[in-house]
Amino acid sequence: APPAPPQPDLEALAAQYARARRADDQAIRVFEALARQPDCKHRWLMTLAMLYIVRKQWSKLKALAAQLEQTAPTTQTPPRPTAPSQSNLEALAAQYARARRADDEAIQVFEALAEQPGCKLRWLMTLAMLYIVRKEWKSLKALAARLEQAA
Repeated sequence: APPAPPQPDLEALAAQYARARRADDQAIRVFEALARQPDCKHRWLMTLAMLYIVRKQWSKLKALAAQLEQTAPTTQTPPRPTAPSQSNLEALAAQYARARRADDEAIQVFEALAEQPGCKLRWLMTLAMLYIVRKEWKSLKALAARLEQAA
């Protein structure tokens, strides 16, 4: 029998796909294959979580967040300052999103928006991405479960 074709270097492929900002089925397959490896780098898991948000794959996001929560060193999330008293949270959220803010105040604004009935999906997706950037897996898991139920 002829030798099996060589397996592509998954990390090199993942780096290429990440640079190209690919979110198609092939990219998902590569990042999921990496995620199944016991020594998978945290950055690939975070990238996969972002892809699940972009593709609105909430049950997969919830499972990945649970996996990350289990493997992450236990750290306490420090209490956040009180949300700014802002009558128009959406305008503030849009401003923070444009500025790509990921600080405590930004999280507070998006969490306050998320509590409002009829919160737009884009704000929930932004909050999920902030949780990934901040490595707040427990919060990400809870938000993914909420999104999964709403879908």
